[in-house]
This record gives sequence, structure tokens and C-alpha cells, in this order.
Amino acid sequence: MIEKSTLINFTVFGNLEIKFSPGVNLIIGDNGTGKTHLLKLLYSVLEAKRVNPGSPNISEKLQHVFLPRDNQIGRLVR
Repeated sequence: MIEKSTLINFTVFGNLEIKFSPGVNLIIGDNGTGKTHLLKLLYSVLEAKRVNPGSPNISEKLQHVFLPRDNQIGRLVR
């Protein structure tokens, strides 16, 4: 279970810390506020850890999820 997520200079997030509650959490916001980016990031981290629990390669999973064609992760960081 994910308890907390801290993002610094990731896509639309300058500095964000989210504490999740046990059970179901809702992510609500206007268009372009980063809801999908947050979900893709959480998916990437969990999937990388599931595939390789000892040493997850999160950067490779992020590249595949966010940029499936050109593999340039630099666009995601300000």
C-alpha cells in the first residue's frame, strides 16, 4: 500500500506531498492539474517494484508509460 507520495519538479508539480488514506482515495481536480500524471507515476512505481522487487528500475517504467515512443524523460522534469 502506498502511504505517501512526494513529488518535486515532476511535470506540473513543483512541490507536492500527498498522504493517502487506507482504502479508496479520490483524486479530483480541473483539467491540466496533473491527475493523470499522478496516477501514471504511481502505476509506474508499483509496476516496476512488482516486476523486479529487489531493484526496481522506475526510470525505465516511467519512460515507457509517459513517453512510449521517443524515450526522452527530460521533458517530464522542469
